[in-house]
Amino acid sequence: MLIDTHCHLADTRLSDTVDTLLANARAAGVCRWIVPTARCEEWPRLSLLANTHAGIQPAYGIHPWYCAQPTPDQRTWLKHLSTAVAVGECGLDLGAQGPPLTRQLEVFRHQLALARQLDLPVIIHAHKALDLVLKELRKIPVQGVIHAFAGSSQQAEQCLKLGLKLGIGMRIRQRRALRWRETVRALPLHALLLETDAPDGLPHAQNEPARLLDVARELAMLRHMDTSALIDACNHNARQLFRL
Repeated sequence: MLIDTHCHLADTRLSDTVDTLLANARAAGVCRWIVPTARCEEWPRLSLLANTHAGIQPAYGIHPWYCAQPTPDQRTWLKHLSTAVAVGECGLDLGAQGPPLTRQLEVFRHQLALARQLDLPVIIHAHKALDLVLKELRKIPVQGVIHAFAGSSQQAEQCLKLGLKLGIGMRIRQRRALRWRETVRALPLHALLLETDAPDGLPHAQNEPARLLDVARELAMLRHMDTSALIDACNHNARQLFRL
């Protein structure tokens, strides 16, 4: 059994295809999904999915791209997070499409504080902002995962010092990313999680959770491991972090 620790099954782009995607995933051995949200409009849909499909584990959060929108009141946050395995997807994004950093920091800090208050891990987005994210995590220490880790070996070391897991997804199949692949190859096994980021994660096609097996096979090959052993280790890491 594989655990996809990051897939956006509540994304409106998948409204008509969730049943098919889950069936495809199960056929590929993927039987559990950590499902974060990007914006609060997805929260009711995710709650419904988690109540109607076995294996869906919800996480509620606000992605930095959408943090300029009004955020829910504290009562709404707490109601949803009472059934969640994590807070997220949250974080910082210094790409061109991101809202002002001051607003991103405000919303990110609020979500970190909620995670600490409720003793939940966080699912963290850190596009071109990993050093700044780590600075915030030193102020509000929580357990969590750096989703779609794309950093250097030095940044990985700092993540590990904070006890963070590192999400490895479809990028592992980009064999031209030699330096990054070498960083991933050298990471301790206890720090790794497998993810697809479906429906994103592929440059020219819609991704899906069934492709998680491709990620596992590529990562196992890179690390000169048996694929089953790698899957067992990453599943253990996921169960430990999200208390499954």
